[in-house]
Amino acid sequence: MKRTGQPRNTQQRRHAIMRHLQQQGEVSVEQLVQLLDTSEVTIRKDLTVLESSGFLLRKYGGAILMPKEIIDENENEELSKRKLVIAKAAAECIRDHNRIIVDSGSTTAALIKQLNRKQGLIVMTNSLSVATELRALENEPTLLMTGGTWDIRSESFQGKVAEQVLRSYDFDQLLLVQMVLI
Repeated sequence: MKRTGQPRNTQQRRHAIMRHLQQQGEVSVEQLVQLLDTSEVTIRKDLTVLESSGFLLRKYGGAILMPKEIIDENENEELSKRKLVIAKAAAECIRDHNRIIVDSGSTTAALIKQLNRKQGLIVMTNSLSVATELRALENEPTLLMTGGTWDIRSESFQGKVAEQVLRSYDFDQLLLVQMVLI
């Protein structure tokens, strides 16, 4: 495995673990020790915290990505309420005629419904579901898609093509969901 810049703190290390897990679908403690240049004890603690936060499932010697069916079953009303609060707050920051990027995800999808009264928006997304939601708005915004390589896990377009397209435009705001790891 190729090492890139080493994470400097716990949060960065846990983000790196999740990125690796999303790419591979499965990780071993040994792989993570080598990749992140840290101890087995630290990796095991990180995996335990990530599992208790619902991001992955532990297995002997490593972890696997949380199966989508389990995530869907665990979505509860309280989480939906929190997502709606976040979506409403984000929508208040968006003005008519803004140029925005909306990432894939259920929280950003909740935002789309809040944009119904905004006029003249230009929206770029890497998500087909976000694009579909945008088309249903009363004041349908100008829609731009990143293109790229379809990633089945995130249900979005990823990769160099998507990055190049994003770099070629000028935007007012970027709306994405950041994983908060405890």
